[in-house]
Amino acid sequence: MSRPTHDVLLVTDDLALRALATRACPPGGRLLCLSHAQSAAVRSTDASQLWLDLDGAVETTWPRFTRHVYFHSQIPCTADAHPPGIYLRKPCLLEALAILWAEAAGESRIDRRALALPQQSESLPGWLMEFQELSLAGLCQRCVSTLPERLGYREAALYLFDAQRALLTLAEAKCSANIELSIGVEATNRHVLSAVVRTAVPITSDDLRESCAGVGLTCPPDVMNDTDRTALIAPLAVGDSVVGALRLGKRVAGHQAAPPSPAVWSFLARALEHARAYERACAEARIDVLTGLFNYRWLSEALEREIRRAERFRSRLSVLQVDLDDFKSVNDCFGHPTGDALLRHAASRIRAGLRTVDAAVRTGGDEFVVLLPETDLSGAKRVGERVLAAIRDNPPVIGDRPLPITASVGAAEWQHGWSLYELLEAADRAMYASKRDGRDRLTLAPRDDIPSASYSAHAGPLSRSIRVELSSNS
Repeated sequence: MSRPTHDVLLVTDDLALRALATRACPPGGRLLCLSHAQSAAVRSTDASQLWLDLDGAVETTWPRFTRHVYFHSQIPCTADAHPPGIYLRKPCLLEALAILWAEAAGESRIDRRALALPQQSESLPGWLMEFQELSLAGLCQRCVSTLPERLGYREAALYLFDAQRALLTLAEAKCSANIELSIGVEATNRHVLSAVVRTAVPITSDDLRESCAGVGLTCPPDVMNDTDRTALIAPLAVGDSVVGALRLGKRVAGHQAAPPSPAVWSFLARALEHARAYERACAEARIDVLTGLFNYRWLSEALEREIRRAERFRSRLSVLQVDLDDFKSVNDCFGHPTGDALLRHAASRIRAGLRTVDAAVRTGGDEFVVLLPETDLSGAKRVGERVLAAIRDNPPVIGDRPLPITASVGAAEWQHGWSLYELLEAADRAMYASKRDGRDRLTLAPRDDIPSASYSAHAGPLSRSIRVELSSNS
């Protein structure tokens, strides 16, 4: 292969990463993309940077580059085998690749006006690559542990903003004194962090107490009597959307670096917003959209954890299987929108009958499971009776008249050696016994009830071997 001339050599089989690198490439930038198989023929290049995807990477003897960048979807186990460089988790932010491009391509060949990013991005330091983190907790920890040293301070506190409550809540801190856990951002609050978030203007001060007094703001209590009152407080926002605020304190003696540009705060805010969105997506993947209860995916994970805990500590664990009686006739007579409203109502009534340690799950259709940690069968019986009463005694109103509903409930206690599927089937069999015996009742699974092997992980809790036809007059 002939010797290529380019700014970045990207070696990857990941088409999404290739597309992102191409999108971030500035006008005039020169990018060569190779697969891992093709890269075996490249031994010499004048590229400024090597971007190597470690997912499936082959060992190749690479020449020295100005910078090595390594992409990975998991923590790489071969880091010591490669020259020092920057490690970025996939998926990456477009801004991160833009920063790398700004260093790789000569500025004379970059038309800043044509970049998708603000012109401020040219002042972004390379160490911001350390903040490529999708875990919100990990990113918050990195902000308070790494940023103080980078910016010349010894302490840090990171607050995240809740727009609905107009409230800053402490996410992570590295401080020697106790600091405020939450700060209101309403217009009447004269707290300095509240003012910084509202005005979007950062504050750098050699004496935060005097600076606050000079403009009529309230200084944080822990700063008032401190001998070192140096501070930097910055809003973190993506456009007009506030993400949080960062407070740095106790400047390192002799540190003369200028405060970071607004683009640095914008970058950190965007990284936090991505991490929050990722956390929300993970949570929503375990929530039933219709009722707001947990879904079966959450149940399987939670039950696995609870069973391991029960095995280790010999604790009790029970579940309730709850099935609404004759729900199909509601859909047939009133339509599916009414059926959906009934399911939401039933979910709220099930929650009303639970303790704070219990969890309600919608496993599909009109079927629910209640997880009862640290609960034996007699405790499950008491909770089940409350759930039955909550559903029966609080009927929803359809139009101008109430629509009575009831449920059949089965309770089972985990037995040593049972899998989560065997526990769920035992409760399911007890629930069907309630159906056969007249509905609107609770049945306890016998302790010697051995679930059938047909109830497997592949079938799941909704694939039952027993089917009961519901009559219209139940």
